[in-house]
Amino acid sequence: MEKADQINPKYLDVSPITKGKRMLIYLADLFLNFIIAVTLFAAMVYPIARVIASSDDIDQDRNINEQQRIDILYSNDLLDYDENADTKYNINESLQYSANLYLLGFLNESFKPDYFNTFYVEYLENDYQYLKDIIHKQDNYGFFDYEQDRLVLAAEYKDKFLPLLDDNDQLSNTAQADYDYFINSFFAHIYADLLNEMLTSRLITEASPLYEYRILDSENKRMTNAENMVAVYSTYVSYLLSSIIYFLIIPLISSHGKTIAMMAMRIERIGDNNFQVLSRKERIINSLYQLVFALPLIMFIPVMYIPITTIFSLPHLLYLSLISTGFVLISFVFIFINRLHRSLIDFLSRTILISKDILEQIYTIKGYMK
Repeated sequence: MEKADQINPKYLDVSPITKGKRMLIYLADLFLNFIIAVTLFAAMVYPIARVIASSDDIDQDRNINEQQRIDILYSNDLLDYDENADTKYNINESLQYSANLYLLGFLNESFKPDYFNTFYVEYLENDYQYLKDIIHKQDNYGFFDYEQDRLVLAAEYKDKFLPLLDDNDQLSNTAQADYDYFINSFFAHIYADLLNEMLTSRLITEASPLYEYRILDSENKRMTNAENMVAVYSTYVSYLLSSIIYFLIIPLISSHGKTIAMMAMRIERIGDNNFQVLSRKERIINSLYQLVFALPLIMFIPVMYIPITTIFSLPHLLYLSLISTGFVLISFVFIFINRLHRSLIDFLSRTILISKDILEQIYTIKGYMK
């Protein structure tokens, strides 16, 4: 509990704020600074950076690149699309449409289209057993019979899926669940392996009609990386600006050098050697420490514009957040093991956090503050 017990007119027993309040102050400063950074990123820094980097042109080139890659799949009988729908360049829709055609080929025993046979046997010149092994590895439901010379749909699933051949019939609930798994998991996983093989296989040389897909993919990754770096640099600038505003400008304007969180909780930062509020020079130095210790959330600043999965793949932000989080955890240990509940920032800046009431009592005894 905070207390300021007057022993005599010249002495005062000064107690710091509690451990809980000290950590709460840090977390409040952390989140308020984060909110300012996110606002700056979304409203000003990132839009300006995109204009400077001609990001709209890059996005357009990347879209053209993606369409060309999909066209390569179409022209080489590795994917189909519904000509009656405006989904030619929607890869997810095309994959579902193609998966359905693939399954229908086994139901009506036309065995067409067979994208995997086309790729692994015709283009890569593997034997058919190699293809059967690939499909068998993913076939957790036992969709196919692998004992015959070629893949055939297992009798159980052929009966279940026969309604697909009749527009006036429909699948049972059980069959529908199996169908959804076939389309969205079984086929999708094998096709993902196919695309990965197209990018890495040594059997696809420059003479192959599929080699252009690899070139376009490399170019697409280069453009995506350039776009990601625009977001990374915008994050750095946004964080620096927010930290200057929150940890430097506001404390410099404040008569006692307080952040917004300290104002709200009536907390004061004083020097551990003179029990006075910090001078302007000391506030500037303290802001540098706070800037470093507020880094854990920096990786989430661009979250409004960049998918969270992409954010975790950006080492420039991820590692910075992880390393700074380590410093914060060490700082929390400091709070718990020292009697004045001082964090690592407090030790570095040689300060103590106390309540406003105690500061007023200190200055009253010193005789120069009401």
